[in-house]
Amino acid sequence: MCPSLRVLCHCRMLVFAPAAVSSVKVQIDGVYLGEAEQSKGPLYVLEWEPFQYIGGLHSVVVQAVVSDVPVDTFNVI
Repeated sequence: MCPSLRVLCHCRMLVFAPAAVSSVKVQIDGVYLGEAEQSKGPLYVLEWEPFQYIGGLHSVVVQAVVSDVPVDTFNVI
């Protein structure tokens, strides 16, 4: 649960695919955080601890899976 409404406690991502998405997997700095849940339409969310990533640059990897086949992987630095 978010300690404050000012704190962003969910990673949010828009996922578009040519077929129904079966899962959206998220990693930060090579550490698997889990599967994001579909919120509404193409919006997926995953709880996280933003204070763990205050300093420096970080790598975020989001992988969408359609029918157990990876559609694409996006790296954000």
